[in-house]
Amino acid sequence: MMALFINIHWMETIMSRKKLIMLGMVVGSIAGGYLPALFGFNGLMVSLLGSFIGGIIGVWIGYKFSM
Repeated sequence: MMALFINIHWMETIMSRKKLIMLGMVVGSIAGGYLPALFGFNGLMVSLLGSFIGGIIGVWIGYKFSM
């Protein structure tokens, strides 16, 4: 019975970690895509690149917060 409880607790930890990482990715992507517009860059490629970089940074921050 105890092994089942430990296994369920482990799965809850993994799911909450995934949620934090996904939240970091979404927030980072939105912020990274909008940040070039704040500085006056209006190119689509600049926004896509900012969104990509922001998503990577958001995943990293979400991973760090989940530890």
